[in-house]
Amino acid sequence: MDHKMRTEKQERSNTGHRRWLFNSAFGFKTIKKEKHNDFAGLDADKLKLWKVEIPGDRDDLLSSLSLQDSVELLAINEIGDYWTSKPPKKHIHVLVEPPETATTSREQKLLEKVASLKEKLSKSTHDFDVVVKPKQKANKWTVNIEQAGLKDLKDYIRELYKPPALENDGAVLNFMSDGDRYLPRNDVSFREMLQSLVSKTKLKFTVFIETPSKPFSDWSFPKVCQLYGISSDPNPDIDANEATKTIYSYCYLASGVSFYKDNFKLIPEKLIEGRNGQGNLDYAIECRSTGRILGIIEVKREDFMKGFAQASVQMESTLSRKRKAEEIDNGQDVDR
Repeated sequence: MDHKMRTEKQERSNTGHRRWLFNSAFGFKTIKKEKHNDFAGLDADKLKLWKVEIPGDRDDLLSSLSLQDSVELLAINEIGDYWTSKPPKKHIHVLVEPPETATTSREQKLLEKVASLKEKLSKSTHDFDVVVKPKQKANKWTVNIEQAGLKDLKDYIRELYKPPALENDGAVLNFMSDGDRYLPRNDVSFREMLQSLVSKTKLKFTVFIETPSKPFSDWSFPKVCQLYGISSDPNPDIDANEATKTIYSYCYLASGVSFYKDNFKLIPEKLIEGRNGQGNLDYAIECRSTGRILGIIEVKREDFMKGFAQASVQMESTLSRKRKAEEIDNGQDVDR
Protein backbone atom coordinates (compact mmCIF):
# COMPACT_ATOMS: atom_id res chain seq x y z
CA MET A 1 0.00 0.00 0.00
CA ASP A 2 1.29 3.45 -0.91
CA HIS A 3 2.89 5.16 2.12
CA LYS A 4 2.81 8.65 0.64
CA MET A 5 0.32 10.79 2.53
CA ARG A 6 -1.86 13.71 1.56
CA THR A 7 -3.63 15.96 4.12
CA GLU A 8 -7.28 16.46 3.34
CA LYS A 9 -8.33 18.90 6.05
CA GLN A 10 -7.94 19.88 9.69
CA GLU A 11 -10.86 19.88 12.08
CA ARG A 12 -11.46 20.61 15.76
CA SER A 13 -13.71 18.15 17.55
CA ASN A 14 -16.36 19.04 20.08
CA THR A 15 -13.91 17.99 22.82
CA GLY A 16 -11.39 20.58 21.68
CA HIS A 17 -8.79 18.07 20.44
CA ARG A 18 -7.22 18.68 17.05
CA ARG A 19 -7.28 15.88 14.51
CA TRP A 20 -5.52 15.70 11.16
CA LEU A 21 -7.28 13.65 8.50
CA PHE A 22 -5.62 11.48 5.88
CA ASN A 23 -7.05 9.42 3.00
CA SER A 24 -4.11 7.14 2.35
CA ALA A 25 -1.57 4.97 4.14
CA PHE A 26 0.27 6.44 7.10
CA GLY A 27 3.21 6.27 9.49
CA PHE A 28 4.01 8.10 12.70
CA LYS A 29 7.28 9.57 11.45
CA THR A 30 5.82 10.42 8.05
CA ILE A 31 2.95 12.30 9.71
CA LYS A 32 5.31 14.30 11.88
CA LYS A 33 7.49 15.11 8.87
CA GLU A 34 4.55 16.26 6.77
CA LYS A 35 3.16 18.44 9.61
CA HIS A 36 6.41 19.54 11.24
CA ASN A 37 5.04 22.97 12.25
CA ASP A 38 1.96 21.58 13.99
CA PHE A 39 3.97 18.89 15.76
CA ALA A 40 7.08 20.97 16.57
CA GLY A 41 8.63 19.80 19.83
CA LEU A 42 6.42 16.69 19.92
CA ASP A 43 7.80 13.16 19.54
CA ALA A 44 6.17 11.02 16.86
CA ASP A 45 5.26 8.27 19.32
CA LYS A 46 3.12 10.75 21.27
CA LEU A 47 0.56 10.88 18.44
CA LYS A 48 -2.56 8.74 18.45
CA LEU A 49 -3.94 7.35 15.18
CA TRP A 50 -7.51 6.14 14.83
CA LYS A 51 -9.09 4.03 12.09
CA VAL A 52 -12.35 5.51 10.81
CA GLU A 53 -14.55 5.22 7.74
CA ILE A 54 -16.15 8.59 7.00
CA PRO A 55 -17.33 9.51 3.49
CA GLY A 56 -15.62 12.63 2.16
CA ASP A 57 -18.96 14.36 1.65
CA ARG A 58 -20.04 13.73 5.26
CA ASP A 59 -17.64 16.04 7.11
CA ASP A 60 -20.51 16.96 9.40
CA LEU A 61 -20.04 13.63 11.17
CA LEU A 62 -16.77 14.88 12.62
CA SER A 63 -18.49 17.31 14.98
CA SER A 64 -20.28 14.50 16.82
CA LEU A 65 -17.72 11.76 16.33
CA SER A 66 -16.79 9.61 19.31
CA LEU A 67 -13.56 7.63 19.20
CA GLN A 68 -14.55 5.18 21.92
CA ASP A 69 -15.74 2.64 19.36
CA SER A 70 -12.88 3.32 16.92
CA VAL A 71 -9.73 1.24 16.53
CA GLU A 72 -6.46 2.82 17.65
CA LEU A 73 -3.63 2.17 15.20
CA LEU A 74 -0.53 1.04 17.03
CA ALA A 75 2.97 1.66 15.71
CA ILE A 76 4.07 -1.93 16.37
CA ASN A 77 1.55 -3.30 13.86
CA GLU A 78 1.66 -3.33 10.09
CA ILE A 79 -0.82 -1.38 8.02
CA GLY A 80 -2.06 -4.63 6.56
CA ASP A 81 -3.16 -5.68 10.01
CA TYR A 82 -5.85 -3.01 9.85
CA TRP A 83 -6.73 -3.01 6.14
CA THR A 84 -6.93 -6.46 4.61
CA SER A 85 -8.55 -5.05 1.47
CA LYS A 86 -8.18 -1.83 -0.48
CA PRO A 87 -9.85 1.07 1.38
CA PRO A 88 -12.67 2.81 -0.50
CA LYS A 89 -11.79 6.03 -2.28
CA LYS A 90 -12.94 9.49 -1.23
CA HIS A 91 -13.15 8.50 2.40
CA ILE A 92 -11.44 9.68 5.55
CA HIS A 93 -9.60 6.65 6.90
CA VAL A 94 -7.35 7.99 9.66
CA LEU A 95 -7.65 10.60 12.38
CA VAL A 96 -4.41 11.90 13.90
CA GLU A 97 -4.75 13.18 17.46
CA PRO A 98 -1.96 14.91 19.38
CA PRO A 99 -1.85 14.48 23.17
CA GLU A 100 -4.19 16.74 25.11
CA THR A 101 -1.28 18.72 26.56
CA ALA A 102 0.28 19.42 23.18
CA THR A 103 0.04 23.14 22.41
CA THR A 104 2.29 25.48 20.52
CA SER A 105 4.51 27.87 22.46
CA ARG A 106 2.37 30.78 21.26
CA GLU A 107 -0.82 29.07 22.40
CA GLN A 108 0.79 28.25 25.73
CA LYS A 109 1.75 31.89 26.28
CA LEU A 110 -1.78 32.99 25.46
CA LEU A 111 -3.23 30.42 27.84
CA GLU A 112 -0.90 31.55 30.61
CA LYS A 113 -1.78 35.19 29.96
CA VAL A 114 -5.51 34.45 30.06
CA ALA A 115 -5.09 32.44 33.25
CA SER A 116 -3.10 35.25 34.86
CA LEU A 117 -5.71 37.82 33.85
CA LYS A 118 -8.53 35.66 35.20
CA GLU A 119 -6.69 35.31 38.49
CA LYS A 120 -6.22 39.07 38.76
CA LEU A 121 -9.81 39.87 37.89
CA SER A 122 -11.14 37.24 40.27
CA LYS A 123 -9.15 38.85 43.07
CA SER A 124 -10.97 41.79 44.59
CA THR A 125 -8.30 43.26 46.89
CA HIS A 126 -5.21 44.88 45.39
CA ASP A 127 -2.28 47.01 46.55
CA PHE A 128 -1.80 50.27 44.65
CA ASP A 129 1.20 52.61 44.80
CA VAL A 130 -0.33 56.08 45.24
CA VAL A 131 1.55 59.36 44.76
CA VAL A 132 -0.26 62.49 45.97
CA LYS A 133 1.06 65.62 44.31
CA PRO A 134 3.07 67.69 45.14
CA LYS A 135 4.59 64.80 47.11
CA GLN A 136 6.95 62.42 45.30
CA LYS A 137 6.88 59.38 47.57
CA ALA A 138 4.47 56.56 46.78
CA ASN A 139 2.41 54.94 49.53
CA LYS A 140 0.63 51.59 49.50
CA TRP A 141 -3.14 51.72 49.37
CA THR A 142 -4.91 48.38 49.81
CA VAL A 143 -8.47 48.41 48.55
CA ASN A 144 -11.29 46.20 47.31
CA ILE A 145 -11.79 47.42 43.74
CA GLU A 146 -15.39 46.18 43.71
CA GLN A 147 -16.34 48.35 46.68
CA ALA A 148 -13.90 51.28 46.51
CA GLY A 149 -15.21 54.84 46.51
CA LEU A 150 -13.67 58.26 46.03
CA LYS A 151 -14.39 59.04 49.67
CA ASP A 152 -12.25 56.05 50.70
CA LEU A 153 -9.26 57.46 48.84
CA LYS A 154 -9.87 60.97 50.17
CA ASP A 155 -9.94 59.62 53.72
CA TYR A 156 -6.70 57.75 53.06
CA ILE A 157 -5.00 60.89 51.70
CA ARG A 158 -6.39 63.02 54.52
CA GLU A 159 -4.99 60.61 57.10
CA LEU A 160 -1.56 60.62 55.44
CA TYR A 161 -1.03 64.31 54.66
CA LYS A 162 -4.00 66.30 55.98
CA PRO A 163 -3.98 68.53 52.86
CA PRO A 164 -6.13 71.63 53.38
CA ALA A 165 -7.27 71.40 49.76
CA LEU A 166 -9.42 68.39 50.68
CA GLU A 167 -11.30 70.53 53.20
CA ASN A 168 -12.76 72.42 50.28
CA ASP A 169 -16.25 71.09 49.56
CA GLY A 170 -15.63 71.31 45.83
CA ALA A 171 -12.32 69.42 45.83
CA VAL A 172 -12.05 66.74 43.12
CA LEU A 173 -9.43 64.08 42.42
CA ASN A 174 -7.80 63.70 39.02
CA PHE A 175 -5.51 60.80 38.20
CA MET A 176 -2.55 59.97 35.99
CA SER A 177 -1.13 56.51 35.32
CA ASP A 178 1.62 55.79 32.82
CA GLY A 179 0.72 58.88 30.79
CA ASP A 180 -3.04 58.22 30.78
CA ARG A 181 -5.40 60.69 32.48
CA TYR A 182 -8.49 59.61 34.41
CA LEU A 183 -11.21 61.96 35.65
CA PRO A 184 -13.73 59.85 37.59
CA ARG A 185 -16.46 61.91 39.20
CA ASN A 186 -18.42 59.12 40.88
CA ASP A 187 -17.74 55.79 42.55
CA VAL A 188 -18.79 53.72 39.54
CA SER A 189 -16.31 55.38 37.17
CA PHE A 190 -13.65 55.25 39.90
CA ARG A 191 -14.07 51.48 40.24
CA GLU A 192 -13.93 51.10 36.47
CA MET A 193 -10.64 53.01 36.50
CA LEU A 194 -9.18 50.73 39.18
CA GLN A 195 -10.34 47.60 37.34
CA SER A 196 -8.80 48.91 34.12
CA LEU A 197 -5.48 49.52 35.88
CA VAL A 198 -5.52 45.99 37.31
CA SER A 199 -6.22 44.45 33.89
CA LYS A 200 -3.25 46.40 32.47
CA THR A 201 -1.03 45.47 35.44
CA LYS A 202 -0.54 49.17 36.18
CA LEU A 203 -0.85 49.34 39.95
CA LYS A 204 0.59 52.82 40.38
CA PHE A 205 -1.13 56.16 39.87
CA THR A 206 -0.69 59.82 40.79
CA VAL A 207 -3.43 61.88 42.43
CA PHE A 208 -3.94 65.58 41.76
CA ILE A 209 -6.22 67.43 44.17
CA GLU A 210 -8.08 70.13 42.25
CA THR A 211 -10.04 72.84 44.03
CA PRO A 212 -12.16 75.64 42.63
CA SER A 213 -10.71 79.13 42.97
CA LYS A 214 -11.50 81.00 46.16
CA PRO A 215 -10.57 84.46 47.46
CA PHE A 216 -6.96 84.83 48.61
CA SER A 217 -8.30 86.38 51.80
CA ASP A 218 -9.71 82.97 52.79
CA TRP A 219 -6.23 81.55 53.30
CA SER A 220 -4.78 81.51 56.81
CA PHE A 221 -1.19 80.96 57.87
CA PRO A 222 -1.79 77.43 59.31
CA LYS A 223 -3.59 76.36 56.11
CA VAL A 224 -0.76 77.62 53.91
CA CYS A 225 1.82 75.80 56.06
CA GLN A 226 -0.14 72.57 55.57
CA LEU A 227 -0.65 73.19 51.86
CA TYR A 228 3.06 73.58 51.11
CA GLY A 229 4.30 71.12 53.71
CA ILE A 230 6.00 73.82 55.79
CA SER A 231 4.60 72.63 59.10
CA SER A 232 2.02 70.18 60.41
CA ASP A 233 1.57 72.26 63.57
CA PRO A 234 -2.08 73.37 63.77
CA ASN A 235 -0.88 76.71 65.21
CA PRO A 236 2.47 77.51 63.57
CA ASP A 237 4.26 80.72 64.43
CA ILE A 238 7.36 82.62 63.38
CA ASP A 239 9.53 85.16 65.14
CA ALA A 240 7.50 88.28 65.86
CA ASN A 241 10.53 90.49 65.25
CA GLU A 242 9.83 92.92 62.39
CA ALA A 243 13.32 92.46 60.95
CA THR A 244 12.91 88.71 60.59
CA LYS A 245 9.52 89.19 58.97
CA THR A 246 11.20 91.45 56.46
CA ILE A 247 13.49 88.56 55.56
CA TYR A 248 10.49 86.30 54.94
CA SER A 249 9.01 88.89 52.62
CA TYR A 250 12.28 89.33 50.77
CA CYS A 251 12.25 85.67 49.64
CA TYR A 252 8.97 86.17 47.83
CA LEU A 253 9.85 89.55 46.38
CA ALA A 254 13.25 88.43 45.12
CA SER A 255 11.70 85.35 43.50
CA GLY A 256 9.10 87.41 41.66
CA VAL A 257 11.45 90.16 40.50
CA SER A 258 14.03 87.62 39.27
CA PHE A 259 11.74 86.70 36.39
CA TYR A 260 12.21 90.22 35.01
CA LYS A 261 15.74 90.90 36.21
CA ASP A 262 16.69 92.67 32.97
CA ASN A 263 13.97 95.26 33.53
CA PHE A 264 13.64 95.59 37.29
CA LYS A 265 15.63 95.28 40.48
CA LEU A 266 14.71 94.90 44.13
CA ILE A 267 16.35 97.41 46.50
CA PRO A 268 16.21 96.84 50.29
CA GLU A 269 16.14 99.90 52.57
CA LYS A 270 15.59 102.30 49.67
CA LEU A 271 15.82 105.95 50.79
CA ILE A 272 13.09 108.17 49.38
CA GLU A 273 12.41 111.86 49.97
CA GLY A 274 9.41 114.00 49.18
CA ARG A 275 7.56 117.15 50.13
CA ASN A 276 5.75 115.42 52.96
CA GLY A 277 8.45 113.23 54.39
CA GLN A 278 11.50 111.05 53.95
CA GLY A 279 12.82 107.70 55.11
CA ASN A 280 13.86 104.19 54.18
CA LEU A 281 11.41 101.81 52.56
CA ASP A 282 11.69 98.17 53.51
CA TYR A 283 11.84 97.35 49.79
CA ALA A 284 11.45 99.16 46.50
CA ILE A 285 11.10 97.78 42.97
CA GLU A 286 13.01 100.03 40.59
CA CYS A 287 13.03 100.20 36.78
CA ARG A 288 16.58 99.65 35.52
CA SER A 289 16.23 101.80 32.41
CA THR A 290 14.71 104.89 34.03
CA GLY A 291 15.54 104.55 37.72
CA ARG A 292 11.89 105.17 38.57
CA ILE A 293 10.30 103.34 41.49
CA LEU A 294 7.45 101.11 40.36
CA GLY A 295 6.50 99.59 43.69
CA ILE A 296 7.10 100.09 47.37
CA ILE A 297 6.82 97.50 50.13
CA GLU A 298 6.53 98.24 53.82
CA VAL A 299 6.47 95.29 56.25
CA LYS A 300 4.52 95.70 59.48
CA ARG A 301 4.01 93.43 62.46
CA GLU A 302 0.24 93.76 62.55
CA ASP A 303 -1.58 90.83 60.92
CA PHE A 304 1.62 89.71 59.26
CA MET A 305 0.59 86.05 59.34
CA LYS A 306 -2.52 86.74 57.28
CA GLY A 307 -0.59 88.80 54.76
CA PHE A 308 2.11 86.15 54.53
CA ALA A 309 -0.49 83.46 53.80
CA GLN A 310 -2.18 85.53 51.11
CA ALA A 311 1.13 86.48 49.50
CA SER A 312 2.16 82.80 49.37
CA VAL A 313 -0.95 81.72 47.50
CA GLN A 314 -0.87 84.80 45.28
CA MET A 315 2.73 84.09 44.32
CA GLU A 316 1.94 80.46 43.49
CA SER A 317 -1.05 81.52 41.41
CA THR A 318 1.11 83.97 39.50
CA LEU A 319 3.91 81.50 38.86
CA SER A 320 1.54 78.70 37.88
CA ARG A 321 0.49 80.79 34.89
CA LYS A 322 4.06 80.31 33.59
CA ARG A 323 4.30 83.85 32.27
CA LYS A 324 7.55 84.61 30.55
CA ALA A 325 9.52 87.82 30.74
CA GLU A 326 9.00 88.20 26.99
CA GLU A 327 5.33 88.93 27.67
CA ILE A 328 6.46 92.32 28.81
CA ASP A 329 7.12 93.97 25.48
CA ASN A 330 10.86 94.48 26.01
CA GLY A 331 10.21 96.93 28.82
CA GLN A 332 7.76 99.09 26.91
CA ASP A 333 5.22 101.00 28.94
CA VAL A 334 7.17 100.55 32.17
CA ASP A 335 7.44 104.35 32.51
CA ARG A 336 3.74 104.98 32.23
